[in-house]
Amino acid sequence: EAKLMEQTIDPQDRTYRELLENAPFPVLVTSIRDGKFVYGNLRAKVDLGFQGDEGIGLDAGDFYQNPEDRVRFLTLLKQQGVVRDFEVRVKNYSGQTYWALMSASIVPFQGEPSVLVSINDISARKEAERSRKEQDELIQIMFQNTNEGIVILDPVARKFVSFNDVSCQMLGYTREELLSLSSEELESIQDRDQILRNIAAIQQGNKITFESKLKRKNGRLLDVRVSLIPIMLNGQQVICSVFSDISEEKRKQEQQLKLNDRLVKENELIRRLARS
Repeated sequence: EAKLMEQTIDPQDRTYRELLENAPFPVLVTSIRDGKFVYGNLRAKVDLGFQGDEGIGLDAGDFYQNPEDRVRFLTLLKQQGVVRDFEVRVKNYSGQTYWALMSASIVPFQGEPSVLVSINDISARKEAERSRKEQDELIQIMFQNTNEGIVILDPVARKFVSFNDVSCQMLGYTREELLSLSSEELESIQDRDQILRNIAAIQQGNKITFESKLKRKNGRLLDVRVSLIPIMLNGQQVICSVFSDISEEKRKQEQQLKLNDRLVKENELIRRLARS
């Protein structure tokens, strides 16, 4: 391997050679003539699982999980002369697969055209993307399969950026109509100053729960219990508002208050009659 390096790199340029050999990412050179490895730096040996020079002479095509990916990669390289960040699933020497970004260019090596390839392992990133996608799908399922209204509010514009179908059903608006409204246009109890105080508190990481009345499209008021929660959406802090219909709860409370008032009056009447 050292001899191969000496044939292609100026012996006086030892700094460059050391940088290549000790690069923190895998660097490989394959022969265009037969597609076999002719060089691999230290990181390439570690990531691909080579011992010593056992990777030299192996067919580079054996390290693609999907042979069609290699065809596409080489086609791009032939057309452009260079490839940047080609996403592909590769295999190491023991057959384990992982996601990687491959970049390549055509260079002379050992006196013949060769391909210089760098590999960036993106397995952690792909796993994070998969996990995030699963979480997003789970949230979307919960978002659309709940009996509570859920709206996402832009705290700066105080406009709704997203909401579930239940919100539309509870308030009587179409999705287009609800998107055009602000929180102030729906709120019937809290004034603008109180709404701004709530938003400021949420932006500081607080959670707020309160009861209010929201204006429905038909003009009627809807008794609700509202919970405001700060969340991150696409890198921006927004407010998640979850509200539930407590009309029946309020109706029962009112009935109980009327009953209690009647009982008080009846007891007072009985005491008066007893004194007389």
